[in-house]
Amino acid sequence: MLHTHTSADLTAQPPLHEAPDSTRTLALLQATIEASTDGLFVIDTRGRISIYNRRFLELWNIPGHTIDLTAPGMPPEVLARLSDPQAFLASSARHAAHPEQNAFETFSFTDGRMFESVSYPLWLDGAIAGRVFSLRDITERVHTEQALRESEARYRTLIERLLD
Repeated sequence: MLHTHTSADLTAQPPLHEAPDSTRTLALLQATIEASTDGLFVIDTRGRISIYNRRFLELWNIPGHTIDLTAPGMPPEVLARLSDPQAFLASSARHAAHPEQNAFETFSFTDGRMFESVSYPLWLDGAIAGRVFSLRDITERVHTEQALRESEARYRTLIERLLD
């Protein structure tokens, strides 16, 4: 389920085709966000998380009941899992200083996982109202690419030795 400050229980609503437009729109958005294989979350202009999906919690290993939506920034226990929390905080400061810019970043965790993050400004009535983030675990891809580079280097060395 999509998590927000004001989430509604859609199970008590009429069937989607009979629902009012706003309920139908909310249901479609919730289903779309939850169907994503990426971790998605939105922060407001004060740095507070206002919406997130279940995958976001899974990627960060956050029990759903422990996330504090009223506190700005990532919780300290989450930051402690990053290999370089200061770089992450510096990135957050860059987003705050230049909220109109899109961003692409990668960061790693102390347990060896690596994520890529894509973020965009959230515009509302012509003004920036926050930032939308999409997180993807790229650990396996990075390891596969590294193994391929190592294999290519071994193959190149073997061929060079055979040609000498």
